[in-house]
This record gives sequence, structure tokens and C-alpha cells, in this order.
Amino acid sequence: MYKLGERSHHKQKLYALLIIFLAGLIVAAIWAANKYLQPETTLGTSEGVVRRVEVAIPPTKEVSSRIFSMTVPKSWQTTKSQFIPAAQYAWRGVGKEESTRSLEIYMDAIPSNMAVNRLLPLRASGNRVVVGDDLSDNCVNFTDAKQADRQTGKILAKWSGVSFYCDTANSLRNLAGTGTPEAINSVQLKGGTTGVHHFFFVYTDHSAEPDYTVFTDVLNSFRVH
Repeated sequence: MYKLGERSHHKQKLYALLIIFLAGLIVAAIWAANKYLQPETTLGTSEGVVRRVEVAIPPTKEVSSRIFSMTVPKSWQTTKSQFIPAAQYAWRGVGKEESTRSLEIYMDAIPSNMAVNRLLPLRASGNRVVVGDDLSDNCVNFTDAKQADRQTGKILAKWSGVSFYCDTANSLRNLAGTGTPEAINSVQLKGGTTGVHHFFFVYTDHSAEPDYTVFTDVLNSFRVH
């Protein structure tokens, strides 16, 4: 039987229980969050790791004459010049790959009209040479072969302000020669003991992957006595 005020009290009790239940849930959720969701990451600075990378340096040896000295790859041996006129000094590598590389040096008797495929500009600094600019590309790529001498295939070319003769008749060769703004195929050096001498360096590399750093390394070590 319905009694006045009884239903209202019953609802109030239900609301109170619901509020208490919800409050309990909220408290439990906050407690769980504090216990289980706290970050456990510790921030700090770790020590840097330094690793040493060993770079293989090709072995070299020193060769010397009365006039000059320099370092060359260890496998290189003296050989006969392959050119006409012949160079006074010549070295060639030993082995399948190294035998495709050679260096020839003309001293004082310079073939000023000898043609090459690439030019490496030099400048003189007392008794040593300084490699000026980068080695040129094959000169047939920046000269007009149609203007070359019909008999010899030579044409006067220029790279980085240095003149030289480009060999368009043998464009597949990899002959790199040296020169200076002052003279074709020649650099003048002055030694403290032997005096003034002129040099022309010719490097050949017919390997599958030509390495012209061998050439520049030799030149950087070259000294006149």
C-alpha cells in the first residue's frame, strides 16, 4: 500500500548509494592510475661511443736518384719507357691490377709537343710541385677533334688556364700529363744542391677503375735535391 512520503525516501536512498558507488569507482581509478600508470623511465645522459675506423693505406717505398726523390707504390719497379722520345725514368706496377699503372718522368729534355688525354695542372714551389686544380676529363670531351691535325690527331687544348696537346687520335688511352701556366708539359723546380731542372710527368692507368690519386700522391712526395 502506498504511504505518503515513502517512495520519495526510497529514491533518496538509491541516489545516495549510487553516488557512494560512483565515488568509490573514482577513488579506485585514481589509486590504480597512481600505482600502475606511473612512468618508470629514468632520463639521463649516456656516454658517447667512439669507434675507430681503420683506413687501409697502400704501402709505399721511397725511390731516389741524384736529382730527386719521391715515394711510389711498393709494388712498382723500374721499367723501360713506352714512349718516343723515351722518358729518362719509368716505373710500372707488378701484379694483375698494378701492372696497368705506370709513371714516366722526363727531366730537362722535355717533349713539349707530346700529346696526352688528360691534364693535371701544377705549380712550382721551390724544390717541389703543388697540385693546382683537378685532373681534367678526357680532353676529347672539351676540344673539337675536327680541328685536330689530320696526320697526328693533336690539337692544342687548355684546362684551368694551362695549355697542352690533346691526343684525339688515341682517345681511349688514359694518359695523364702535367703542365703549368708558364710552359706546356713542363714545371721548373730548383733544388738546394742540384739547381734548376724541368720535369714532365706522365701517368698511365688502364685498369678497370683508374685511380688518379696514385698520381697525385707521387707528385705530392716529389722533391728535388
